[in-house]
Amino acid sequence: MSSEIETSQHRGLTPFFRASARFEGVTLVLLMCVAVPLKNLTSLPSVTGIGGPFHGLAFLLFLYAVVESWAAGDLPLSWVFAALLACLLPGGTFALLHFYNRRTTRQQLEKKQNV
Repeated sequence: MSSEIETSQHRGLTPFFRASARFEGVTLVLLMCVAVPLKNLTSLPSVTGIGGPFHGLAFLLFLYAVVESWAAGDLPLSWVFAALLACLLPGGTFALLHFYNRRTTRQQLEKKQNV
């Protein structure tokens, strides 16, 4: 219950946060589901050599977006920890955005019903 109150006091995710989360998610999925299997099946280390730096950049941008959103008061601390956990899992940032959108939509509907 406190997380609902905590989330409702924040302005929401910035477009930069959403874009960096998607970019990080796409690069991680491509790296894990395409580049690593190709590297192991074809013995081409250059595949991950190309995809790895893109994912590294995406990961750093996402970390910056998380810290920036938290420092600006847009993201509660509980969601910061969720974001840091989500970025370690393929598809985790997509799930994070989905759950955040679902929670904020539910809260907005509850506010309209209470008014």
